[in-house]
Amino acid sequence: MFYKPYKPRRKKMRRGCVSRIIKLALLAIAVYFCVLLVTTGTVGDIFNSLLPGGAPLGYVNVLLLGVDDASASTQRTDTMIIATITNAGDIRLTSIMRDMLVSVEGHGARKINSAYAYGGADLAVKTVNDNFDMNISRWAVVDFSDFAALIDEIGGVRLAITRAEMDEMNKKNGHQLATYGEDVLLDGVQALRYVRIRKIDSDYQRTNRQRRLLTSVFNSIREIKDPIRLISIANSARKYVSTNVPTVSIAINAIRALAGTGQISQLRIPAEGTYESGMLDGVWSIRADLAQNAKIMKEFIYG
Repeated sequence: MFYKPYKPRRKKMRRGCVSRIIKLALLAIAVYFCVLLVTTGTVGDIFNSLLPGGAPLGYVNVLLLGVDDASASTQRTDTMIIATITNAGDIRLTSIMRDMLVSVEGHGARKINSAYAYGGADLAVKTVNDNFDMNISRWAVVDFSDFAALIDEIGGVRLAITRAEMDEMNKKNGHQLATYGEDVLLDGVQALRYVRIRKIDSDYQRTNRQRRLLTSVFNSIREIKDPIRLISIANSARKYVSTNVPTVSIAINAIRALAGTGQISQLRIPAEGTYESGMLDGVWSIRADLAQNAKIMKEFIYG
């Protein structure tokens, strides 16, 4: 007669119970972090929000840097814009004037657009943080040579164009803009010429054109309802933009910003009445009250 070996059932049950508890705990942790991803963008943004000057939960800030050639490491940025996305789907665009004098770590008082030339995107972000009491960690560099292709990918943008703007855009041979008015469709090349206009008015108006164009880009993408086309645009954007934003965060925040109907608002720093400009030591520059502008910036971004 054969007997089955004795098996300690209670221990097995205990081990099974412990295993189930561990699995439930891991599932709970996974769900928790998924919720955090949806509500704050990335887990890293949570820790950033706990640091002095950090974004409150529900806000994601990305410093957008426009350059003429992303492969060149010693050039100055032509454009600096803080793009803010809120949980409600609101988009806030804060332009930073490139000729503003600030403190650049290791280089003293310099124009803020020189930070990228000295230390790339990381130093550009640090310079914004140091001078405006911010805690931005994410950046995206857009190469203007690829900008036209990105605009064409979304089918162009619609903007109000003045006669003076049209004439300035048409100074280059070929690819002429045939009209002006309140609702003009620009393709990629025309859009690039539009944001580069600087001689008909001032650099202040130029940054306004940049924010207007970004607003039109966001609105154009929001009107696209075909998910296949949106995926195609996203894949193209990844080729044209260099960024340290994690892919999962890009996807979540894109859905949050573009699928909703949140407002798009804009600000220029330095604000009116907070700066003086002109020649200083043989160089034209903007000297701003940085503390006052830091306060204005935070009030605009975080409401």
